[in-house]
This record gives sequence, C-alpha cells and structure tokens, in this order.
Amino acid sequence: MPLLKVGDDGGLIQGSTSIALDLERRMATLARSSIPRDPALAFLVHLLEDYTDEWHMKGAFAWRWLLQDDDAVMWSARHVVADMITPASREEVRSVATKFLTRQRLRVALMGVGDGTGIVSCLQRDLLALEQHIEDGQRFLFGSRPSLADFAVFGQLSQLVLDYDSSKWLRENTPRLYAWTFALDEPSGIEGQWLETSEAYSPVVLSLLKNIGRFYMPYLDANARALAQGADSFEVKLPGGAVAHQPPIEHQAASLHDLRAMYAMLNPKSRAKVQDVLEQANVVKYLVDTSASVGPTAATSSSPSS
Repeated sequence: MPLLKVGDDGGLIQGSTSIALDLERRMATLARSSIPRDPALAFLVHLLEDYTDEWHMKGAFAWRWLLQDDDAVMWSARHVVADMITPASREEVRSVATKFLTRQRLRVALMGVGDGTGIVSCLQRDLLALEQHIEDGQRFLFGSRPSLADFAVFGQLSQLVLDYDSSKWLRENTPRLYAWTFALDEPSGIEGQWLETSEAYSPVVLSLLKNIGRFYMPYLDANARALAQGADSFEVKLPGGAVAHQPPIEHQAASLHDLRAMYAMLNPKSRAKVQDVLEQANVVKYLVDTSASVGPTAATSSSPSS
C-alpha cells in the first residue's frame, strides 16, 4: 500500500488513487492533468480507474499467488520481499519470501476470488481488449494523452510484467500492451488531447463498461450492503459462474459512495452524455441506489496488496 508524506506536519496519504488525486489538486496544470475537464468524460475516467484498480487487482493477486507453479510463485515472493529487505543475503531473502508466500496464500480467503480461474480469465479478456485498442492505433483510453484510468491499467501491468506466468502470457498474447507498460513508466514527454465524450466509446471502453456492469458494480453493491448490515461475509459472483465469499471491505464501500456522489453531481447535460451507454452496461442502477451507502471516511482502510 503506497504512502505519501505531505506537509510539514508529516501527514500521510494512503492508497494510489488518493495520492494521485492529491497530486492532481496540488500540482497538475490543465496541460498535464490526468483528468479531463469535461465532467462526463472525467466520470468515465474515474469509473474505469476504480474498476481497474480494484477488480483487476483481484485478478493480478489470484494470478500471482494461486495459479503459478511452485517455482514461479516462489520467484514472485522473492522478488517482492527483496525490495523490502535490501540489503540481505540470498538465504535471508528466501527465508522471508517463504513466510511472505504463506501469508499471501492465507489472505486469498479475504479476496473473494475462488480458485482464481474465473477472475483471471476476466482480467485476460480485458487485457486482450486493451491490446486490440493499441493495435487499432490508439495509445490511450480517452485520447492521445494518458488519463488516471490509463495509469491504473499501468499499475496492475507493472506487476504482471514481473511475474513469470503473467509476463509470459503478456509477451505471447498482448505484445503491444507489454511494450506499452514500459513506455508509460516514464511519461513526462507525452503531450496530447482528450477525446470528446461522444468519441470516447471505443470497443475497449465498451467492453470494460460491460464487465463493470456484470461483475464489478454488483460486487461493490453487495460489499456495501454487507458492511451496512454488519455481516461477516458476502457472496461474490465471479466470471464463469463461480461464487466465492469474502468479508466486506470498508474502502471498497467508500469507492461506491464516491462513484455515486460523482454521478449525482453531473448536471443534466453532462449526465446525458453517459446515461445511455451506462444504462446499456447495467451500471446506472447501482449508481442511483444509495440505500447501502457508506461514507468516504471508510476509505482509510486498505485491501490486501498484490
């Protein structure tokens, strides 16, 4: 979980999205912002960023800790802990990695991913759609400049390119996306323009919205309701028809609260730009039902790291 120290009082901001939004408020100019000025397009950016940051993280977690063979998963564990305990001997890294791997596999029950196959297949389909987007000549999701949603995609890919199995899959199935990940690692020279909202509904955006409506929004809604009711766990309906259980997570309930608040703030003209597409994707009904809302103060909690 990333932390950013801000101000002379040593205050901390926790979580990649919170840090990115704080940097936007304090430092971004209109020329360098990762959030479009058009409120409708900005809402789509926030929606896809949240989906990628949270739902794709489940897939990346399952791929890394559940679906690799013993040698590959140990390599992943050693890579993660080596950065934490440097300098250290090879034996020290292996010892800590073994304990860390055991910890991560015990945390699988908190993630609601079942045996991992369905959630990873969903992630792979999204990655293939992103690959096609690049093959079609589009560098980013919402124009010729990266948005917050693009950086969320990059965040998951920055880990997937490191693991043995996922890196091999990316090189074989999505070579352009694999290369894109390394190119976006240093984006300071990128200039570009935003699309108009009416032009933003590319096949990949529509595909991502479809999965948001089928899986992610029902998941966020069930999580928020379980938290509001004080339940110990709730059902997660996974791609492929499987059902898993997990305890409710406060910061994901706060994510739903924030998305609903952003949608409610759209004026009629801005809402009209996204309403029909979001209706077709089965997203709107989850944005207007506030019966299970949990306030933004819950966002201080964190989900298991990948």
